[in-house]
Amino acid sequence: MEIDDYDRRIIKVLAAEGRISNLDLAERIGLSPTPTARRVKRLEDAGIIRGYSAVIDTAKLGQGFIVMVAVHFDNHNADIFEEFIRRIRLRPEVLEAYMITGIYECILRVATRDLQDYSDFQRQHLLSIPHVIRVDSMFVLQKVKPEV
Repeated sequence: MEIDDYDRRIIKVLAAEGRISNLDLAERIGLSPTPTARRVKRLEDAGIIRGYSAVIDTAKLGQGFIVMVAVHFDNHNADIFEEFIRRIRLRPEVLEAYMITGIYECILRVATRDLQDYSDFQRQHLLSIPHVIRVDSMFVLQKVKPEV
């Protein structure tokens, strides 16, 4: 699918303001509402726009302690990865998870109440997953570029 400048503008605006009305979106990108709606539909149908969501302030939910966690396994068996992924998806503390290349197999973004809550999560959940042999925790001091 070919993406032009109008499509890029639509994507940029919707990434920042997913609840914007079609009329406001059309005004922002410089098209009339009907072609704007058609373009949004085409981007959705192509899977470029996969959905719309809310950006949650975890601190206001009592989960402002953010930790980036690098996870290392003792084995690179596909079954081990699948079990790890299955367990991680069940944990509400894990906001994001990426399987990566390099010295670690996975990077997690975790949100908890405080250091003690994170420590409990690490001991009771992360380190209890079979074949997880090392967890390096990096505590977020400041968010410099938000997702939106």
